[in-house]
Amino acid sequence: MIIRFLYLVVFGGMGRHSRRNDTLLLDPLQGTLKAIHTEGSPSLRLGHTSSLVGDRMFVIGGRGDPLNILSDVWVFSVAENEWRLLECTGSAFPPRHRHAAAVVGSKIYVFGGLTDNAISSSLHVLDTDNLQWKELSVTGEWPCARHSHSMVAYGSQIYMFGGYNGEKILGDLYSFDVHKCLWNKEEVAGKSPHARFSHSMFLYKNYLGVIGGCPVGQHDQVLALLDLQLHVWKYVKLNSMSEELFLRCTANVIGDDLL
Repeated sequence: MIIRFLYLVVFGGMGRHSRRNDTLLLDPLQGTLKAIHTEGSPSLRLGHTSSLVGDRMFVIGGRGDPLNILSDVWVFSVAENEWRLLECTGSAFPPRHRHAAAVVGSKIYVFGGLTDNAISSSLHVLDTDNLQWKELSVTGEWPCARHSHSMVAYGSQIYMFGGYNGEKILGDLYSFDVHKCLWNKEEVAGKSPHARFSHSMFLYKNYLGVIGGCPVGQHDQVLALLDLQLHVWKYVKLNSMSEELFLRCTANVIGDDLL
């Protein structure tokens, strides 16, 4: 789900009975959701990422069915309401789903995910100006392979939390400096959020938010906020929300509202 001005653009995912490839426009002020009619949409998929660069939404990878893991890159032009399949060059980008992506400038950073037969720990970056992939050689405290984690960008730092490594649920927090190509395992004050996967992350002013995920019962209706200036965790109880909205959901901020 990607913010388009005061709207949200939604693509694909799991419907009630099957995977989807429709493009939807959500107006949070009016409370309306409508389909955008486009030609040549990407194929049915879930477990992909959607990243906004300027007024273009880039959809990367995902899983079409249990035997069809994808590596394609599509771009949706917000201005023209048009999808286009991109031909990217550079380093090979293996098919994957349940990966995470974050945008810094015109570049999309992609970490982890499930490939055909393994869980990935690679970090790739797509330069959307020249449509080239590059697998980064980085230093520092490299995170373990994982999927179903989340990433957000804050200035030149990318923050990553949680996920699943095939054996255990993770509750670690890492940052990646895009200028130094350096991973760092963050140590912050306050009680850390419960380990989780298939959760959502968002940024609000100087706060990084973590909400939802599996296992549902441990942290439904609790919003974890990391103060990025003081480096301390805080918590907010959300009594009005139901746990069904917190699993494999997306979270975006418009103004002072969290959707």
